[in-house]
Amino acid sequence: MYTRLKQEMKTLLLYVLMLFCFVCFQSFQVSALSDTTTVRIGLPNVPGMMYRDKLGNPAGFPIELVKSIAEQEGIVIKWIDGGWGDLFKMLREGEIDLLPGTQVTEERKKYLDYLDYSLYTMWSELYLPEGSHLNSIIQLHYQKIGLVHGDNNAKAFENYIQEYAIKYYPTYYSSHARSLEGLKKKEVFAIVGPVLSAKELVEHKLESSGLFFNPVDLNVGFRKGCNQELREQFNNRLKALKEDPNSIYYQLYDKYELSSFQEKRFKVPFHLVLLFAILFVAVAIAIVFIILLRSRVRVKTMEVESRNSFLRHAMKAGNMGAWTVDLIENKVRWSRELYNIIGAKYSNKEISFDALIETVHHEDRARVVGLFLESKENDSFEYKFRIKRKDGLTVPVKILGQVERDDNGIAIREYGILQNISEQKKYEEELINAKEKAEQSERLKSAFLANMSHEIRTPLNAIVGFSDLLTQPYVDNETRKEYVEIIHNQNDLLLSLINDVIDFAKIESGSLRVFPEKTAYSVLVKRLKELIESWRPQCPEHLLFIVDIPDFKFNFSCVYDTFRLEQIVNNLISNAFKYTPKGQVKVGLSVDKENRLLELSVEDTGIGISEADQAAIFDRFNQLDVLSPGAGLGLSITRSLAELMDCRLALQSELQKGSKFSLFMKIHELVEEEDSSQKVGMTELKL
Repeated sequence: MYTRLKQEMKTLLLYVLMLFCFVCFQSFQVSALSDTTTVRIGLPNVPGMMYRDKLGNPAGFPIELVKSIAEQEGIVIKWIDGGWGDLFKMLREGEIDLLPGTQVTEERKKYLDYLDYSLYTMWSELYLPEGSHLNSIIQLHYQKIGLVHGDNNAKAFENYIQEYAIKYYPTYYSSHARSLEGLKKKEVFAIVGPVLSAKELVEHKLESSGLFFNPVDLNVGFRKGCNQELREQFNNRLKALKEDPNSIYYQLYDKYELSSFQEKRFKVPFHLVLLFAILFVAVAIAIVFIILLRSRVRVKTMEVESRNSFLRHAMKAGNMGAWTVDLIENKVRWSRELYNIIGAKYSNKEISFDALIETVHHEDRARVVGLFLESKENDSFEYKFRIKRKDGLTVPVKILGQVERDDNGIAIREYGILQNISEQKKYEEELINAKEKAEQSERLKSAFLANMSHEIRTPLNAIVGFSDLLTQPYVDNETRKEYVEIIHNQNDLLLSLINDVIDFAKIESGSLRVFPEKTAYSVLVKRLKELIESWRPQCPEHLLFIVDIPDFKFNFSCVYDTFRLEQIVNNLISNAFKYTPKGQVKVGLSVDKENRLLELSVEDTGIGISEADQAAIFDRFNQLDVLSPGAGLGLSITRSLAELMDCRLALQSELQKGSKFSLFMKIHELVEEEDSSQKVGMTELKL
């Protein structure tokens, strides 16, 4: 019994507890309902976009999105139905709190606030009755177009159609639902509204015209400066929904096929598609044709350029240029190469025949004009003349041409080439000079052989004659000594002639060799003094023989062939004695430290050499005085020997005042001496 009573007490307490919880829950719910915010939201009737479904529930992407945000924020919605114009007026006067699906324009920003994030981008479109087609915008001429009062789509259409100067008759309705009814009743030709999905087009029995315009952001409108807290709630919630790919935002986006809206605005009418397809095929064929044509043109152009390049290089190699003369219009055209020949700046313009003649040298101008007139009577022509370049140079040229005639045989055009023959003229002159030089050399060689026969016979006759006299018994000892001296002198002369001929032959054949060696200055001076002093006995008695070889205060060395150097000195002193009738012969030595040269000079006061003969004095077989003894090879051999030893032989001379021959040798290892004084040794000998 007690146990049963205890069980009933527990049951009673459980019922009391449950009743208490229910009462508390009801109290909390009543309190929550009392704190819930009620928001007045405008509901414009835009078929397919914002409307009430068959059950009377608000529908459409903007409406359902706002409804979802309100539920998440715990906001109670009071829907206010109406047309756009009425709802905008109510929003501005504060009779509603917000209006979803509002297009963002600069004008509306003056009296509306928007969310920071748009719902989506919407396009406006022109709709036709089901089964109709708009082939051209010109079809709208003089047609009735249904528009909605205060609708931004209507204003956008008016601005858009104004650019095409289309005259139409606007018919205004209070809402989109009324305009749709007017279209179905054929009160208007077409109506303007926001872009609809394909499903909605079928549902409302509409046909898209393919005319899209006015892309604008769709947003939620608030009264300017009011409901800031509410706007912030919607703003934050919309941001979060757009960042979440699985949110109700994207579910509604797919539900109302808004992704297809973005594609739909690019829909093109069928006739335009067909036209574009035909144009595309035509353009493709044209492009293929152009590519093939350009390919063939490129090949032909390359062939032409190859031929032109070949001709240009050929003309450049031949130093020639092409020309053509129009005999009817008196016009001349030159190639670029011909401009280079005359030294003028290239121009692609035609020039007159008179301008061509002006380039001819004034001495040849009359002859060239005459030859040109005569050339018309022939089929081809060739003649030479001179032209005056722009830089003042005179250039010899050769012209070769052909004459083109018409059917009556009248010359109408001439064309050909003009060649710069300066090099050819130069070669011709060189050949003429070489021929003259060869002829002169042949004459000199003949004279040389004749002279050599005389020069050789003279000492031989003396040697043979005085040798016979030595055998005579009546010749006393004193006379015998004189005869022996004469024989020795003639023998030396004959030997010198033979040595010159041998050296000359070796030089001509290139077989003469020198053996230079490095020699100190002191050794060189000693050898030169000994050599020069050996000539004192042979100095004519009417001459003063001066030797000026100083001792320098520095040491150096020279590279030379001792035997050939002595041969050079002997030839120069011998010639000085031979061609100096009076005065003096001076042999000197000096050093050019700056250019590192040693100058060995032989200077006389003899007959001298004219400026015209100085260039030929070193030629072989050349003698200025044909009556003087010798073969005319001495100076030619001397210069050749100097060049073989890497030295230079120079001449300074003035007619009837004397000559100075200088041999310049390179010096090496030039070293200054600190404690030395210059000692000049000068000796004079008058015989």
